[in-house]
Amino acid sequence: VDMPASALEEMKQKIICPFCGFRYEVIGSGFFCPKCGENSATQTFNNTIEKVRGNIKNVSIIYKTLAKDNKDEATRTCDSLRINSIGDLVIAFQRLCESIYKKIMPNDKIRKNLFQRLDDGSSKYKNATGLGYEDLISKSELDKLKICFQKRHCFNHNDGIVDDDYINKSGDNSYKIGQHLNIGDSEIISYLKTVEKLGNEIIKLGGRNNELFKWIV
Repeated sequence: VDMPASALEEMKQKIICPFCGFRYEVIGSGFFCPKCGENSATQTFNNTIEKVRGNIKNVSIIYKTLAKDNKDEATRTCDSLRINSIGDLVIAFQRLCESIYKKIMPNDKIRKNLFQRLDDGSSKYKNATGLGYEDLISKSELDKLKICFQKRHCFNHNDGIVDDDYINKSGDNSYKIGQHLNIGDSEIISYLKTVEKLGNEIIKLGGRNNELFKWIV
């Protein structure tokens, strides 16, 4: 579905490549410079945070514009945007953690998408630096992230239908098995702030533990 022009302008990001100085604009996350091909783990993370913030800011604009022709289509589009937003947060966090961890522990082989699993990712950092996620943010914040990550997994792999796996891994008892997950704008912003906070703490952690870290920021 084509997005309204007013929403697209808000979502557009102006980026300066920290490696070659090339300037470019994107709608979405600038994962690599189109000129030199390099990417910055922290810049990519920050771009995604701003992308999601812009998406949620513009949900109401998108709905009002599309609802003029078809309210059902407007609802489906906005719901999809919300679901994609939590997916973007999870992927951005995974890529950040993976990039920094590889600089701290370059010889340690890690399984694909390991940092999408919060407990496994925390254990990796705990073993490497002495600090896990539970040492960087509060328990309530970490519990919130577990719900966010498991909601993303449930939407991606179970069409948003709650099962035993979701309840057991997220600790979210507000749903019953067979119900469909809901997600609102304020909830996504809350997840965003927590992902951003933990991501920034990991960036600091990487800087304290590896002199080579300067090459990925």
